[in-house]
Amino acid sequence: MKNKSKTTGGKLPIKKPSSARDKANIKKNVGRSPPKPNPQKEVKKKDNKKIKTIETEKTKNIPIKKPNASNVKKEEKEDKEKLDKEKELLSSLQKANKDFIKVFVRFRPLNELENELLSDNCGWEIPKYISDTQIGIYSTKEVKDSNADIPSNLIFKYDKIFTSESQQSQIYENVGKRIVGDVMEGYNGTIFAYGQSGSGKTYTMYGPDIFDDIYKGIIPRIVEDIFNYVEKADDNVDFQFKLSVLEIYKEVMYDLLTQQSSDIKIQENPETGIVIEGLSEVYLSSIDEFFEYVDLSQSNRKVAETKLNHNSSRSHCILILEVTQSFKKEKLIKKGTLNLVDLAGSEKV
Repeated sequence: MKNKSKTTGGKLPIKKPSSARDKANIKKNVGRSPPKPNPQKEVKKKDNKKIKTIETEKTKNIPIKKPNASNVKKEEKEDKEKLDKEKELLSSLQKANKDFIKVFVRFRPLNELENELLSDNCGWEIPKYISDTQIGIYSTKEVKDSNADIPSNLIFKYDKIFTSESQQSQIYENVGKRIVGDVMEGYNGTIFAYGQSGSGKTYTMYGPDIFDDIYKGIIPRIVEDIFNYVEKADDNVDFQFKLSVLEIYKEVMYDLLTQQSSDIKIQENPETGIVIEGLSEVYLSSIDEFFEYVDLSQSNRKVAETKLNHNSSRSHCILILEVTQSFKKEKLIKKGTLNLVDLAGSEKV
């Protein structure tokens, strides 16, 4: 009959040595460390399969593979082609900037107050027109009177310089006309006037009278050219024009066609880019409608009198004209957006 062991206190039962031989073996092994395994010895497992232990005491020599000369030449060729492509891309970007981003400077005539100051020997005219792309600045009246050479750090270069005698038509031919073709090809174009109050920004962009054939500015002239393009276009093409006019005054946006501001927000769309939500859009069917809306937007714009200008614009004005062309036979659509910006005075920037 076998004895049953009992567990008490959650401890496992300890098996006592059954014979004097077992007791002797226990005393003999007390204090000894377990025997080290022999890496060369075969070890038997429970399933009676024999496996050899891995040799850890010897290190195997790994042969070094020499590079293939043909592979090296192939990699060098690929690196050179990659570098050439990067140079070509950089060159194209630089050319694009040169062709499509241009900076023009226009000097306005002196006003009545400035002419009086000059006649009283107060001040001097600072620009010296070196060429149609370079202008120098007289730092003092003495430098100008002595006709001394202007230092290089006071000579500036632009894509085109317009003197105070330049006419509105000259400005448009050089600045605005080339963008008409870009927009009609489906590209976006932007013109913005920057400068201090009274420097002639609104005069250049709109003119004193948008209906005057001589003094009208860039905006009426460029839209007239767009509608002239439509008249000469093939009957296969349908045109659609959408107009919006936005004003930014003291960091608040206003719709100059409706005089509302509460619902206008600027959002960024991953597909279409920057979107102005809440800004009204009107469809145009003729150049006359365009002039009516532009006249309305300018009458709603914030202006104030300054020492340099009786009606100085106090806000940024952005006129957005979207042109969509639908080609019936080709089933093709081209869409270009024209952004015309008249900024507020920059003297506080």
